[in-house]
Amino acid sequence: MGLDVCHYKLTLNPDDRNNYLETEGWDASSCNLPLDTFTSYIQDIPSVEFNKYILVIEDKRHLDKIDKGILESAVQVYTGSAIEKVKDKIEEFILSQRLDKLERQYLTCESSGSNSESNCTYQSISFAENTIVQGFYYNEVGYQRKGMSNDFYAKFKGYEFYGKKEDFENALKCVGDEWYIEKWGQEVVNKMREDFRRDFVDSFEFGLSLLYPSF
Repeated sequence: MGLDVCHYKLTLNPDDRNNYLETEGWDASSCNLPLDTFTSYIQDIPSVEFNKYILVIEDKRHLDKIDKGILESAVQVYTGSAIEKVKDKIEEFILSQRLDKLERQYLTCESSGSNSESNCTYQSISFAENTIVQGFYYNEVGYQRKGMSNDFYAKFKGYEFYGKKEDFENALKCVGDEWYIEKWGQEVVNKMREDFRRDFVDSFEFGLSLLYPSF
């Protein structure tokens, strides 16, 4: 199981403007602090969305294996041919919809139907459109790769935010254990703990700091 633990600190002037969190859908299931804790850092953020897309499904028999919502949301669907064979038709459609000036993203996607265990692949062409979202910027000020005890998985959930000092202190208690000491050595584990204390606990600021585990 892969594990990354990050310390994000909110800011009005990020080092990288691609580092931001959207406020839409922010609730108790995504963070243990209410959104109004971070009100002073919420702002309009320029973003890009790829909501318009074309699907190319080479085998018509695969239609029932692709999520109905994905099919219905597509601006156009081509079936029965490889993308190379319908290239001219695609370009004509793109021009007719005035999508030709937009950045494109080409993806090969995989989907499985509810009535079959076999997977199918199809291709999508998405179009980037500029938009504005509500959110807040952050800088990553702490990072830990692996090295956490099993207690960490019992105390924290993956892909959720934690913003209390006790969360950071509890995470520190989970850095290394006897298994890591035996595998990596006491000196390495001590260094991990020192770094985690410095980059997470000692640099914690309430209302700015967010602990984010991903596993």
